[in-house]
Amino acid sequence: MPDSVDAATVRRWCAAGLDALRRHRAEIDALNVYPVPDGDTGTNLALTMAAAVEAADGAAVGDVLRGAARGALLGARGNSGIILAQLFKGLADALDGVAAADAAQLARALDEAARGAYRAVAAPVEGTVLTVGAAAARAALAAADGAGARSGGVAAVARAAAEGARVALARTPEQLPALARAGVVDAGGRGLVVLLDALVQTLTGEAPPPGGAPGPATPPAPRPGGTMEREAGSGEYAYEVQYLLQAGAAAVEALRGVLAGLGDSLVVVGDDPTWHVHVHVNDVGAAIEAGVEAGRPSRISVTRFADQITARAEAPRPRTAAAVPSQSAPPDARAEAGAPAGVRADAGSPVGVRADGGSPVGVRAEAGETAGVGAEAGARAGVRAEAGAPQSVPAGAGAPVGVRAEAGETGAGHRERADAGREERADAGREEREAEHWERADAEHGERAEAGRRDSGVVVVCSGPGLARLLEAEGATVLTGSPSTGEILDAIRGTGAGRVVVLPNDPNVLAVAAAAAAEARAAGVRAGVVPTRSPVQALAAMAVRDAERRFEDDVIAMAEAAARCRAAEVTIAGREALTVAGRCQPGDILAIVDGEVNLIGQDLSQTACLLLDRMLAGGGELVTLVSGRDAPEGLAAALTAHVEGSWPFVEVQCYEGGQPHYPLLVGVE
Repeated sequence: MPDSVDAATVRRWCAAGLDALRRHRAEIDALNVYPVPDGDTGTNLALTMAAAVEAADGAAVGDVLRGAARGALLGARGNSGIILAQLFKGLADALDGVAAADAAQLARALDEAARGAYRAVAAPVEGTVLTVGAAAARAALAAADGAGARSGGVAAVARAAAEGARVALARTPEQLPALARAGVVDAGGRGLVVLLDALVQTLTGEAPPPGGAPGPATPPAPRPGGTMEREAGSGEYAYEVQYLLQAGAAAVEALRGVLAGLGDSLVVVGDDPTWHVHVHVNDVGAAIEAGVEAGRPSRISVTRFADQITARAEAPRPRTAAAVPSQSAPPDARAEAGAPAGVRADAGSPVGVRADGGSPVGVRAEAGETAGVGAEAGARAGVRAEAGAPQSVPAGAGAPVGVRAEAGETGAGHRERADAGREERADAGREEREAEHWERADAEHGERAEAGRRDSGVVVVCSGPGLARLLEAEGATVLTGSPSTGEILDAIRGTGAGRVVVLPNDPNVLAVAAAAAAEARAAGVRAGVVPTRSPVQALAAMAVRDAERRFEDDVIAMAEAAARCRAAEVTIAGREALTVAGRCQPGDILAIVDGEVNLIGQDLSQTACLLLDRMLAGGGELVTLVSGRDAPEGLAAALTAHVEGSWPFVEVQCYEGGQPHYPLLVGVE
């Protein structure tokens, strides 16, 4: 057995790890916390590892690992792929300049890799691959300090790391309730065990222990709904804090970590030294103090969501000939919905101003605008008359235009008529000059808008041909499936724009999108990520996009619009599982809201109707329905009729998305 790990050994390990991940791909894919056949962690890990193998080259062990880390980063798929790339980066950093690693160096490298993975995650969660990696590192360090390392060298360290990871993996359901409810272990952690087993096999020739991923011995008892861990969302935080910040890039990076620990909806965009900071928190003072410590904040804005909602609800709404009253749930609908378990009304859900009998004005309320105002930030106050529109008659214009003096009128009357004629000609000349002015202004405005569009772009990730066509029609570059970091980076570059927003539309793509945006920024492109979790949120974000706005303001506006859109999915259970809503069986209809199973039913249409009632009970004026590939004919029409009957002042928009796995996507704004 070798006494050290050299460059050739690392290349063999990477190849063996890729082969093992491919063999275990289906097994790892099946370790999904939801009983939906869309798990892809195993696939993502295999694809990411393939990119790492292709780039793993160099004369020294550190060089090979550096190449593998770079390849994994650019080829990363999903959150698991991003973590794998970070693990390789940690190994490369620890072994930089090392020709061949001995047992102690290997153990320290595994420890640095685990620590680096934790640092890369804004809000680390135990019971995940991070926990498994940390356990492997501890076991490796203990082996390197013991007699086993002296007798077995690097092989003993690798065995200890793999066994430590295996034990930690078996305990992940005890640490993460979602795993316990589903009766599975963490999929990313299982992938790491497979890779460490491949390292042992590379060093010793020993086959890994038989058996697949371990799970809990008995199904866990359900916990009370109020104690279930779930995605917090903006509803958990009472205040929105925004400010401009003058600070260096290093200070801003530290600020990100501080604010991530204080709340959610964190967006920090800009260029050194000016940044725009936005976060939802409960401790306003701490959020502002963090900005003071990082640099010099200005234009500080604090909004309490509860006050904002109250102000919008109580503000007098402009009325038109077809004014729309405030929406209230019909008594029977409220009774049916009950207390919407697991469903919350997003903070700051817009009331909005409607005209023309309920059709939306078409401009959504932007972040920070006053209650009841629907105009976008930066829009000119007041309404400008279009070119050629009749202008108001100035006071003191003399006799009304078009009134002729009667026969026999006096000289004064004649002068009055002459004055009126001159005034009429003056008015006509003034209207002509104003028309020319507005025509020039419109032309200049159009040129600026066109220039803004050319210099700004949007990259959107989605699945389904209908969704792709819909988003492309909005001017977006669309990627389908689960793209890699490199593919998203190529799409950003392919827009040819200097300012690009990325909409990932899937929690599992978010980290990959962030890595691609970071690479783009390093290449001189101002790229930002709006953390959309569903295509319906992307549609909401695209509706408020304004290429003429400052890039930072546009990113914030799109992020706010996406956050105001509550998203849900309706799908079909692929296996038996214990969920927040109870135990489901294969073939059951599942309604998932904010990442949790909210309803279990037998009929797709009935379950979807009840889902809409529950979501609308929390408020909303616009429902977006996106039909999937397997949606039955007439589903959208039936749901539209239900909303029109039960919620008469709610508008419904329907689209054919064609997405797999989810017959229906729902958005409520």
